[in-house]
Amino acid sequence: ALRNVAELAGMSEHCDFVEQTAVAEGKRPDMTVNLPGGRKIAVDAKAPLNDFLAAAEATDEAQRDAALDRHVKALRSHVKSLAARDYAEALQSDLDLVVMFLPGEQFLSAAFAQDPDLQVDALRAKVLIATPTTLVALLRTVAIYWQQRSLAENAESIAAVARELYERAAKFSDDLDRLGKGLNSALTAYNAAVGSFDRRLLPMARRLEELKVSEQTKRDLKAPQPIDTEPRKLAE
Repeated sequence: ALRNVAELAGMSEHCDFVEQTAVAEGKRPDMTVNLPGGRKIAVDAKAPLNDFLAAAEATDEAQRDAALDRHVKALRSHVKSLAARDYAEALQSDLDLVVMFLPGEQFLSAAFAQDPDLQVDALRAKVLIATPTTLVALLRTVAIYWQQRSLAENAESIAAVARELYERAAKFSDDLDRLGKGLNSALTAYNAAVGSFDRRLLPMARRLEELKVSEQTKRDLKAPQPIDTEPRKLAE
């Protein structure tokens, strides 16, 4: 029943179950609900129900009332027992609450009819008497806290990735800027060399052509063309 409730509430990932209750003196709960921040809720599913069953099978009103009185006393005794157990030490964690789980609404409603103060007194001892309905509501609330924590962690991760992306883009921009300056310097140097070639070498090449020197080779001496295209400047 506990496992079904956890699955229904979408909390299976955050609930730990004790499959074998062989721990001495029942010091470990049947289910542990993990809360954000490392805190826990202990859930016990071993509440005594024999007297309620006896009341359901009673053949007269007096037997029924007597069995229900024993049912309430048994629940109160179990509340006291749970309050005295040091689940926090066994779980090595801070404990917010101990839940005494009853597998059906009828077990609790019958007890309330006999003893309306049962739940209030249990809560004073930090014990919540819960049926499947109330436990689902509790676990759904815890699930919302986990979702909010997950969203907060994702937001932090997104912010960290965004900062890293921006820093990398800024570094890449600096690299491109240096590359652009290098290309511009190379282009300036190239055009200067072309101008020098045109001024210094071509006149002598023309004189050699007039002296028929070019006829002794298959190659023609031509001036390289300057490059007018400038590197594109990065946007500020």
